[in-house]
Amino acid sequence: ATTEIYTLSLHDALPISVMDCTSKYKGVLQRKNDTRWMARIKFNGRHVELGKYDTEEKAAAIYNFASRIFFGKYRHENEGIEELSFKEQMRVFKTAERYIERYGWYVDTETYRSFKFEVA
Repeated sequence: ATTEIYTLSLHDALPISVMDCTSKYKGVLQRKNDTRWMARIKFNGRHVELGKYDTEEKAAAIYNFASRIFFGKYRHENEGIEELSFKEQMRVFKTAERYIERYGWYVDTETYRSFKFEVA
C-alpha cells in the first residue's frame, strides 16, 4: 500500500465535504441567526476570516481569490463564480497579508508575489 503525505497547507487546499456545511461552496458558511454569508479559508491549521457578504456567490468569489493567494497552483476554486474587481482583490490581499505577517507564514505563490509588488 502506498502512503500519501501532504503538507498541512496542501491538505487544507483540497476539496472537503463537511456534514454541517451551510453552503454549496467551499469556504462559505452562514451562521444561525445571520442573513449574511461568511467567507473563510484554512491555512496552516488556522481559519482566516475574509468577511461577511450579502450573497453566497460573493463570499465564494472572495474565497476563490484567497485560495489563489495562499495555495497557488494547488488551490481548489468554486466553479461558476465571477471574478472580483481589482479593488475587491486588493482588499482580500490586505486581509490575507495581515494574517501572513501576524503568524509568520511563508507564502510564495504567483498571486501573492504580484500583489505584493502592486502594494510596494
